[in-house]
Amino acid sequence: RSRIVFITHDLPRAEIEASLRQHLAEAAAAGASGAGTPRPAASGSSATSDARWLNEAELGRLFSALAAQKDRVAADALRLMLLTGVTCEEARTARWEEFDLERRLWLKPVPAARRSAIRPRPRRIPLGDAAMMLILAVQECGSGTGCVFAGPGPDISAARLDAVWAAAARLAGIEDTPLEALRPVLAAGLFRGLSPALTQRLLGLGDPDGGEA
Repeated sequence: RSRIVFITHDLPRAEIEASLRQHLAEAAAAGASGAGTPRPAASGSSATSDARWLNEAELGRLFSALAAQKDRVAADALRLMLLTGVTCEEARTARWEEFDLERRLWLKPVPAARRSAIRPRPRRIPLGDAAMMLILAVQECGSGTGCVFAGPGPDISAARLDAVWAAAARLAGIEDTPLEALRPVLAAGLFRGLSPALTQRLLGLGDPDGGEA
């Protein structure tokens, strides 16, 4: 998890927080209007929109919209992406052997194209409470081996994720943000302080009694 530390003198905390919120809002607005650097599309095609971030209100609506999607596997892959700050491709190709659930870690191997002569250690991606709840629910419904989000092939297709993202984004009122334009997001803070029951519902996992969310 990344942190920003402000070391100040005679500067109220509220003033710092207000300034930071204003800066983030301006950055998000700039991204929506055409600023930023696009990243490759999930489907492998070139990006057609400029990259931008999502704010907390947009993320809240997006999780609610994902809970309404019928394609649960694709929605879960997108949820894992948002909860851990990884790219869509990393979530799509996640494998069970990469997860150390006892230590609440996702040990993501560095892609071969980025490796130097010395093989680097895998990235250590912490799994927060919401991410753990999601991955355990996925494990319970699947085989627990191979790809986490399996499709007809070895893993779920990028096109399938694009389709679910487009439907959820439209429902959440952020249809101006296609998946290929999304900057990596860490939405774990959205769940901080929520009860397990509310977290389950926001993750589309249903209630503790097994009902629908």
